[in-house]
Amino acid sequence: MEAARILDFINEALQKKSLKQFNTLENFIFEESWKRKQGLTYEQIGLEKGYETDSVKKTAYQLWKRLSNLCEVKIDKNNLKCQIERYYRQYTAVEVRQDSIDLPASSQQEINENYSCFIGREDDLAELDLLVQTGHKAIQIVATGGIGKSRLVQEYLTTRFDPKNVLEFNMARESQGVVSPLGRMEEWLKELGEEPGREFDISKERLRKKLREASSKIAIFIDNLEPTLENGLFIQPYRSEYVELLRVLTDFQVNAVTLITSREPLHESAFSVETYRLKGLALKAWQQYFQGHKVNTNSPSLKEMRDAYDGNAKAMEILCGAIKKDKDNDRDLETYWQKVRQDLLEHPSLEHLVASQFDRLQQTNRDAYNLLCRLGCYRYQDVPLVPEDGVLCLLWDVREKPWWVLNRLKDRCLVDVSQQQYRLHPVIREMAIDRLRQNKEDLEQANRKAAEFWTDSVEIVTTQEDATRALEAYYHYVEIENFDRAAQVINYPRFYIDYTELLGISFYRLGLLSQIVLSIEFIVDKVSFGYDRSRLYNILGDSYWMTGNIHKSIKCTLKSQDIANNVIQNANIVSAQELSKIKNLYLTSFYNVGFCELALGNYERSLEIFKSLPETYQDPNCPPEYKIGYCFILSYLYSKVFPSKYKIEILEFAKESYVNPQSVDSWCIGYRYLFLGLTYKNIAEIEKAFEMFSDAIKFADRSNYTQVKAKALTGLGELYRIQGDYAKAIPLHQESIDLLDKIRAKCDLAEAYFQCALTYQEMGETENSQENFDKALKLFREIEAPRQIERVQSARKTD
Repeated sequence: MEAARILDFINEALQKKSLKQFNTLENFIFEESWKRKQGLTYEQIGLEKGYETDSVKKTAYQLWKRLSNLCEVKIDKNNLKCQIERYYRQYTAVEVRQDSIDLPASSQQEINENYSCFIGREDDLAELDLLVQTGHKAIQIVATGGIGKSRLVQEYLTTRFDPKNVLEFNMARESQGVVSPLGRMEEWLKELGEEPGREFDISKERLRKKLREASSKIAIFIDNLEPTLENGLFIQPYRSEYVELLRVLTDFQVNAVTLITSREPLHESAFSVETYRLKGLALKAWQQYFQGHKVNTNSPSLKEMRDAYDGNAKAMEILCGAIKKDKDNDRDLETYWQKVRQDLLEHPSLEHLVASQFDRLQQTNRDAYNLLCRLGCYRYQDVPLVPEDGVLCLLWDVREKPWWVLNRLKDRCLVDVSQQQYRLHPVIREMAIDRLRQNKEDLEQANRKAAEFWTDSVEIVTTQEDATRALEAYYHYVEIENFDRAAQVINYPRFYIDYTELLGISFYRLGLLSQIVLSIEFIVDKVSFGYDRSRLYNILGDSYWMTGNIHKSIKCTLKSQDIANNVIQNANIVSAQELSKIKNLYLTSFYNVGFCELALGNYERSLEIFKSLPETYQDPNCPPEYKIGYCFILSYLYSKVFPSKYKIEILEFAKESYVNPQSVDSWCIGYRYLFLGLTYKNIAEIEKAFEMFSDAIKFADRSNYTQVKAKALTGLGELYRIQGDYAKAIPLHQESIDLLDKIRAKCDLAEAYFQCALTYQEMGETENSQENFDKALKLFREIEAPRQIERVQSARKTD
């Protein structure tokens, strides 16, 4: 803000309060002080204006006194700019820029109450306000660990933004835990009311669009960025993705501001980020904090303590907590400091402070020390807080009163607590995991216990949060390189609605395909040869199939088949239960290849594959989902290839598949409705087809199965076209296209464009018809499906 503008405001405010307005010399002193280090000194002002230096100093003293009375806060040359700007915002409650943030007009008393547990950062909050108001799209708060970067940002967001307008990204605490930002972008899009894409570039552009269109300013909080950095640049293999994400967030057209905390500044040249270096708390803040906690501070040791830790806010909290709980010192800082100062002064940085706290705890309470180290096994990333049961499960060697051990950590402020959920501060967690890795036995056991806790804590997967919590067990097994158990996490069955569902399948049902694909790809070739490895390839193939990567899907399915066949050939080395499961997987591989051939438009080839499996239909011990799938797919393929010749057989297969057995999965239920709808359409039983597609939509709504709903809408649109009711058909086509485009299901989207093109073609709307034909052809070419391309071209009428 320009000095001239603020001077006009100040003089007007002084007049309203019946205070003396500035004279010429006072105006000049104010203007030069406003420039901070670039301004003239009192001596230079005297030389410039012809005054003695003492006279300038006396005038300045009266000036700061008058401003202090005006703003009801002490003002001097050093804090002039931030305090006056803060007063200006509170007084005027107007926006400096069109895209600035509406700030609350709080009274000084309200502010003091708000900062009762958050002190000494008024100037920093004011500086952040100014940076945001002057148009910076991204601000990185840089400081050593524990200074208070995250807490500052949290306070800023709490007091400046509606919670619904805040998006968060809690980074991994170590470089090896850094993952692609795609999963977080998908969650952001969902929070903003947008369906995420299945590819990074698509989600990136959708996020850019939502942030540009936001009616209220959105705040993005990226916490603890430094594990993603090396020498100021993003590390591989995700460097390009993080760079592209930051380019979106710093786009000058987005109605958003991004606040980043990091120990290391970001120096990427592809975008501009303003750096704000956060310093330690001043001595006054330390004194206020200790007094607020009824600790005696009438001692010169307070300054010594503050300087030793460079004003570190986390150090301040830990030390205060230790003083309060030490029964020998009666909350006397001097007594406590004399006991610990020698150890702490040897390690002045925050990391050394944490190390000394660990050492002290190790000496005084071995169980609490063990728990603190073991808590380092949790990631505090996708699931930032650990419930109390997840903490207590790490005390497997404490027979009595395990909560007493946890209370010792709470007493020492070594764990952050929020509603009986816990997390380690980043620097404390870093020390904890480092020490835990020095004890291989504890490392293995802690990760196993944590993995078991996450698995047991999720009984049913109905939301993305449920799926994310359940997958945490996977990361614990990866940490200890137990890839077989990591695979079993993905293959773990849970009851859902009327059937059981593996976690990997829950992920793609809920639209979290990218996360499960990345998780499987990382471990699949490290898993032992057998059922779990075969199953992972099966789920990976399903995920590729759902997104239209048909040829990748076939490759994964054939790998699953080869593994299953190998196990069957060596049946004597596996249990009867595993052999039964592997046989089902072997059978599933034929089904999946058949479905892939169908998606490519190779209907005769698909029919050959399914006709070669008559035992599926005849074997009384065959699982119901296989028998149902065999029947509904054969009914569809016969109706597609021989719609008149085998009508009796078609109806018989349809009847056999349309039963209501228990314990079949969501895919089988949803796709049974879809294929039966298509079957009845092909043999001209339109009313039955309507019934099937309508049932499919009901099921999809109940189970959050977007893809099934979209395909059913395509089917209904086709039926209304057959009946000549184009007014009903077109909206259904459009709704289906919108849903499929959001989840980027290429095969189904291409089919939806094709059916929409046929409807427009029958309506005589050539331009709309050709546009949709072109879109269908483009997608089928990307899929590499020549039979589908031929099908579209054959149906397309040309003048």
